[in-house]
Amino acid sequence: MPPIVYEVKASFILQEKRRMKMYNTETLLSSLAIASCLSAKAQLGDDGFYRVQNVDTERYISIVDNTSSTQLATTKPDVSALVTRKGFDNIVGDPSTVFYIEYVGTRSSDSNKYYDLQGQGTDIYEISAHYLYIKYFSSNNYYRAWAEESGQSFYISDEKGDYDPGYVGTNQSYKNWYILPVDNDEDDNYFGIQPTVSANGKYYATMYCGFPMEAVSEGLKFYYIWGVKNSTAYYKEITGVVPAKTPVLIECASEDPSDNRVKMLTGSYTSISGNSLKGVMYHAFLSTHDVNATYYDEDTMRVLGTLSDGSVGFYKASADNFEDEALPSNSAYLKVSSSEADELPLDDYTNGISEVTADSTTDCSVYSLSGIKISETTDDLPKGIYIVNNKKVVIK
Repeated sequence: MPPIVYEVKASFILQEKRRMKMYNTETLLSSLAIASCLSAKAQLGDDGFYRVQNVDTERYISIVDNTSSTQLATTKPDVSALVTRKGFDNIVGDPSTVFYIEYVGTRSSDSNKYYDLQGQGTDIYEISAHYLYIKYFSSNNYYRAWAEESGQSFYISDEKGDYDPGYVGTNQSYKNWYILPVDNDEDDNYFGIQPTVSANGKYYATMYCGFPMEAVSEGLKFYYIWGVKNSTAYYKEITGVVPAKTPVLIECASEDPSDNRVKMLTGSYTSISGNSLKGVMYHAFLSTHDVNATYYDEDTMRVLGTLSDGSVGFYKASADNFEDEALPSNSAYLKVSSSEADELPLDDYTNGISEVTADSTTDCSVYSLSGIKISETTDDLPKGIYIVNNKKVVIK
């Protein structure tokens, strides 16, 4: 909020005194507002989900790999698996920029606190063989983070330059960071799905995330692919929490990520069995690391896109469509046989289940979908979906 400039009328000294009083009051309020805004950028409190943004470059840290370079790890902490990315609009739907920061302990000699930063199915200790000391500087409302090796401190820093992405290093110029809580009720730092496909007025994406997650926005839906039959990919909705490392198809509420908000969670949830989707966590082509990526195979992979009839589905793409001919990080694809059709439209999984007629009455063990035995016959069963002789069937 800029200072408010009032018109000065020299012939009225009293009005000038009043003006100065009002000006000082407004300036104070403006300064308090700015200080409050800066404080909001430095809120490492309880264990929770955060993004980490460099004060000078304004780029956000992203985890792009879960390995270290052995050439560097022997002499200092290796943080080359971390890069920095610029622009909130570019990272709002990128799970690699979201960390679960967990307090580990306090060093008794100087009371410095050290933490583990978790994300992308890995953590900073696995990447660098070090926890990070994190210290808050209240006079500037920022943090510094460092690791220690052989009596030396290596401060996490961003490179100079306005290019994107940047690369995290140690003991470089830009070592001051904001730690920003991820909050779905705020517009400054939430997580929202960025759709990649539009078809028939709806928006879709795939996702493979290292954290459990659940929809916050109304109209946001998660699906897994129940199976492929007769050149059709049958989906089933996931209600409630999507377990960690579950590749999913997402139907978005709109093309705007702010309408597709997702809450990241911790804890263990029952994995989903029978999912034909496969997940890709990393697209890492780092000079000091082995390649950590999933190359696209045109024969056995189908990816989400718009089909020839304008509908959404999974189709055979060209490897040339992808950077380094490898699938993007945090995406999902459909694994198929080499003889599968090039295009696989989507349909509800109940339409792919075989029907059972009423005369199939003998030697039947009938269970509900939750595994409760109901009957020894299909006679007089109400309409619905059942497990009959270990197969899913529908009674109409």
